Parts: sequence; structure tokens; C-alpha cells
Amino acid sequence: MSEEPILPVLYNTLYVGNLEFTATAQDLIDLLSPIGEVVQIYFPGARTGKPRGYALVQMKNESDVISACRALNHQIFQDRSITVAEVRNPMTAVFPWNPQLDGMRFS
Repeated sequence: MSEEPILPVLYNTLYVGNLEFTATAQDLIDLLSPIGEVVQIYFPGARTGKPRGYALVQMKNESDVISACRALNHQIFQDRSITVAEVRNPMTAVFPWNPQLDGMRFS
């Protein structure tokens, strides 16, 4: 498991939003590992030092993604209600401010 994607995140990826800016990769692994295997985690903005409050988490298989969405969406994590959604279009996840790239399916 790595924090920086080696290849673009394309399949079996979750958007995990409304995270505390202090959330770490290990925090997300602890949250998601009971559901399935985490392949990689990416925190956009981490390189600039300005966390954006969300992460992209690639899971090993699609059934884990669906299970995580059902189990964790709108649940409290680190005193915040998080959003957990399947990423259908990786460009939306990387550039969420672009309304033309609507590719997230919310449970």
C-alpha cells in the first residue's frame, strides 16, 4: 500500500470526504481494512502541504468498494460525518471543482 499512486487510480476507488485535515493513511487503513484490502491511498494537495479534506482510496475489488459505501457513508469518523462514494470517473476525483466532470455515484 502506498500513499502516492504509481499509476492513475482507475478502478475500485472510493472518494472519502469531509475528513479531518489531520487524518492519515493509517487512519483510513484502520477504518477500511475490516471491509477489504486497501491497495493505495492518495490525499490530493498533500504535496503542497494544504490538505483538502478528502482522500482517494483504491480497494482490491469492486465488492469491497460497494460494501464500504454502504457501511461508511454518513458515518462519524474522527468526530465528522464522512462521505464515502464510489469514483466512476477518476478525473472527477482529481478535479472535483469541475462540474462538467460529474462522475461520482453517491449511495
